[in-house]
Amino acid sequence: MSRSRMWKALGAALALGLAAASAPALTVGGPLGIPVDPVYFNSGGNFGLATTGSFNFSASSSDIWLTSGFSIQQNLQTPLQNPQFPSDSMNPTGPQAAPTTTSPFVADSIWTITNHNEGALHNAYFVFEAVDLSGADNPLAPGGYPNILVGLDRNLVSIVRYTDPGTETTLFFGALPLGSLGVNDSTQIRVRYIVAGALPQNGANLVLPVFNYAVLNNAVPEPSTLVLLGSGVALFAAARRRRCA
Repeated sequence: MSRSRMWKALGAALALGLAAASAPALTVGGPLGIPVDPVYFNSGGNFGLATTGSFNFSASSSDIWLTSGFSIQQNLQTPLQNPQFPSDSMNPTGPQAAPTTTSPFVADSIWTITNHNEGALHNAYFVFEAVDLSGADNPLAPGGYPNILVGLDRNLVSIVRYTDPGTETTLFFGALPLGSLGVNDSTQIRVRYIVAGALPQNGANLVLPVFNYAVLNNAVPEPSTLVLLGSGVALFAAARRRRCA
C-alpha cells in the first residue's frame, strides 16, 4: 500500500485517538524554566497529530515526498524532565512517578542527518507522521512500543495540514526544516521528545519511541497562511525515526 493510501485508510480511525489535543503548555527544566507546548500523536500508531485548527502550511500527495535515502545519528541530551528517574534530569525535584500530561518526560536530541539521495534537497522538511508501535525499527523494544501519549513541542515544530486531492481526509503533522542539503551533505538538527506515560525499560535504560517519517522536498509554505495564523517557521530543524536509550 502506498504511503498516500495508508494516510487515507488510517485517517478514518483518527477519532479513536487519545484525547490529548488540548494538552497544557508547561515550563520544565527546573530553574532553567524552559517553555514546552505539547502536541501529541494519535494513539494506536495512527498517522497524524491529535490537533486541529491552526497550521503553518499545507501539503498534499502531489508534493515530493521522500521516504528513504537518509542516515541519521542521534545524540540524546540530558533530559529536561524525567519523572521516572528525577535525578537523571535537569529538574531533579519532585517524587518519582510515571510521566503524565502535567508532568511529562521531556528530552532534546541532536541528530545529524545526511542526504544520500541522488539529488539535492531544497526547502526540505522532515515530517513526523506517527509513532511506530511495531518495534521493527527499535531493537530496544523488540515486543513493540506501548501505546502511550508521545508528542512534539509546538514551540519548535511547524504544523503541516495534509490533504489528498479527491478526498476529505485531513491530517496534521509536525515538521522541522532541513533547508537545502546537497548530495552526501549533512546537517545537525534538534528534536524534543515529550512522553506522557511510563517509558519502557531495557536494563537500566529508558527507551524512547521511534517515529515514522517522510521528507517533504521543495515545500512551498503559503506566506498568506503564515501571516493569517500569526505563526513563524520552526526554530530548529528536524526529524526522523527515533530510537534511543
